[in-house]
Amino acid sequence: MKLGFLMLGAACALCTAAGAAGNFDGTVSTGYTYTSIDSVNINTFDIGGVAKYSFTDSGFNVQGNFNYSTLNVEHINLNSYMAGGSVFYRDAKGALGAFGEYNRYEEGGLSTDFETYGLTGEWYATSDITARAYFAGLSADDGSGAYGGGGASYYVIPDLSLNLDGSYNNISDLHWFDIKVGGEYLLSHEYPITLGLSYIYSKYTGLSPNANAVMVRLTWRIGDSGSLVDLDRSGPLKIAQLDFMPL
Repeated sequence: MKLGFLMLGAACALCTAAGAAGNFDGTVSTGYTYTSIDSVNINTFDIGGVAKYSFTDSGFNVQGNFNYSTLNVEHINLNSYMAGGSVFYRDAKGALGAFGEYNRYEEGGLSTDFETYGLTGEWYATSDITARAYFAGLSADDGSGAYGGGGASYYVIPDLSLNLDGSYNNISDLHWFDIKVGGEYLLSHEYPITLGLSYIYSKYTGLSPNANAVMVRLTWRIGDSGSLVDLDRSGPLKIAQLDFMPL
């Protein structure tokens, strides 16, 4: 059985065993990404969700992650699916957890599967600054690799964050780094929906041209309330994804 489903199954089992001694919350999000690589334009739409269970007064949390995306480039459609889970501990100073995910890419009658697994953490440095880092591995039938990175969010006001992230990726014989700059704004406290906008630059070692992408995302925060900084530090733990996965 795939590692991502094992992590997800473990999370569900722990939630069931806990009964009512805890709290559920989560997110539902959808986004659009426009990517330009030289004269090639790529359009990607995605929808996903996260369900988190917090064990009362223990600091321990489990969550399941789901995502579907469709990519269109020059009359080629690529569909991808992700399912996974994570377990993490969180207190007033930060969070630390482990995750595993199963991914599948499909195009025409062809498909490829791979798993990702790793550690991720957040440090609540001050009331308005959050730092984060992660390290992960990737395993597939035709190759393997690792990726890692980190970043920080600065909350200009409690409902607006400015974000800077960077990562280095080594998958099979391909090496590249990403720089991501963006922001996120909580549109309403009564209906906690956030709007995010990001720019992503990808540089590939020994290859040219490079990739430039712009992403816009809407996220509905379910089961909790408060400012954006409160929701970020009490809601689901963000699991870093590969921003551009070469096939």
